[in-house]
Amino acid sequence: MKTLSIYSNYPQEIVKEANKFRLQDKNNWYQLQITCNNYTHKIKAFGTWLQICRTYKDENLLHNNPSCMDITPTQFKQHIKSILI
Repeated sequence: MKTLSIYSNYPQEIVKEANKFRLQDKNNWYQLQITCNNYTHKIKAFGTWLQICRTYKDENLLHNNPSCMDITPTQFKQHIKSILI
């Protein structure tokens, strides 16, 4: 499973990189590890479905906010943006 690590405090940049990575291999599982504003977001996904979408602060799990299975690319981007603290 491919993993992309993103370090940025700019949500638009994070969304753009995450979507580009998603499109590179549409029919396989992938992982995203996003560090933004001292929070870490660990995501396991397939296509636009964010099956696991956990947010951590200093190794402490704050919440898991997965998406529905059949969301559009626009909803995918909105969901990524909405989890960034």
